[in-house]
Amino acid sequence: IFAGVEAANLAKVGNELIDRLKVLTPMDPDMVILARAKIEGAIALGCSDFPTNLEPVPVTRGLGLRDLKAHGVVRGSPSTDLVALQPGDHTLLIAAEQQEELMSCVQELRGFPRAACLRAATKLGNPTCVAAFIGVQRAEKEPRPKKARVEKPARVKIRQIMVRYVTDPSKKIVDPVRRKPVERTKHEAELMLMDALLHLKKVPGDFPILAKKLSECESALKGGASCGDLGWVTRNSGMLPALESVVLGLEVGCISDIVFVDGAVFLIERVA
Repeated sequence: IFAGVEAANLAKVGNELIDRLKVLTPMDPDMVILARAKIEGAIALGCSDFPTNLEPVPVTRGLGLRDLKAHGVVRGSPSTDLVALQPGDHTLLIAAEQQEELMSCVQELRGFPRAACLRAATKLGNPTCVAAFIGVQRAEKEPRPKKARVEKPARVKIRQIMVRYVTDPSKKIVDPVRRKPVERTKHEAELMLMDALLHLKKVPGDFPILAKKLSECESALKGGASCGDLGWVTRNSGMLPALESVVLGLEVGCISDIVFVDGAVFLIERVA
């Protein structure tokens, strides 16, 4: 509701805004009806029911609506929390409902923010929430804490689960392990590895078993505990940069989050 807009112009500005939003993003017809009803209700009240203890918030964008930009203020019921994020990866959930259920999704995959966001978005059907994966880096201007410099290892021993997906329907992709065409979407491949990660959180030793069952890399043809084993990998060994960064950043015994590279999704475990 726009407190800076007179009642006489509220219907015009509000309905123009709804029409503009419908162009920018799909809106459920029921939501459009509800939004228009709220505008009509505000007109009936003469815009007199706004909180008086709130400071105006400057409008930086009016979606091209001249009247909205001219008045320049909106009012709401703000709730502000400031959280200092340390460098690293974080999961952000903005939820209007089902907060406890959403938090349980994050707890299930704590330490795997990309997979946790996917879990929250799929487990609850259609929750009213925004799930975001945030990477935080220390600004160069900030003084760096004095601590021993940790060099990434020159080589690591890893194994992987790789699941392919279709990027171009006109190109045929074949699973080299099972000799079958790959038809899944990127989302379906991601869900497969999310379920694998949930299992590995409970039974970490099952990585070779899941590699045998799921992986579409020829390393899955190896037997026993060697299934999925890629051996020793060194820096600048020809591995794609996105994968190399993840591989060399893992601690021994740790599993990566879901990684997307070149038409496939990966889970990687460092074994030595």
